Amino acid sequence: VIVTDHVGDITYVNPSAARIFLRDIPDMLGARIFHLFEECEGAESVATIVGRGERILNRRVAIRRSDGARVSALLSVTPMLSHGRTVRVIGLFRDQTEVEHVNEELRKALESARTLARTDEKTGLLNERAYREHLDRAIVLARRRGDALGVVIIDSNGLKQVNDTYSYAAGDIVIRE
Repeated sequence: VIVTDHVGDITYVNPSAARIFLRDIPDMLGARIFHLFEECEGAESVATIVGRGERILNRRVAIRRSDGARVSALLSVTPMLSHGRTVRVIGLFRDQTEVEHVNEELRKALESARTLARTDEKTGLLNERAYREHLDRAIVLARRRGDALGVVIIDSNGLKQVNDTYSYAAGDIVIRE
């Protein structure tokens, strides 16, 4: 939480905000808030919106840390009015760095789950579900284009002997080939 006066000079900083900005609270007090973050391009400025006495909820901004790094954050702002004029502004900055990292990890996990749901774990080949989806799409496409479609099924006689004699890993190689 950061509180500013009507022109944007910082009058209060809580410890969490100081941590996000990697700054000491005394160094932030009196500083101009607009020097500590960058707005997204094309968006109406925070100063303009707050000047009209309007709130802002979860606007993406880039905060400038003391080490020079730019970090993604969400900014929510509430102007405090007196007689229709802004007298102070309460801003809430939420660091999105960890959220974005978690989202990336979730995206990777989802992609991995999709791959596992469509492939055989040992051979990496498409499983029956994925095969049926591909076949269904190929049939629809062939009908739409008026093309002929052929399906070849190979019976791998002797695979049990390969597995028993050389190992399942060898059998997996035969299946892949």
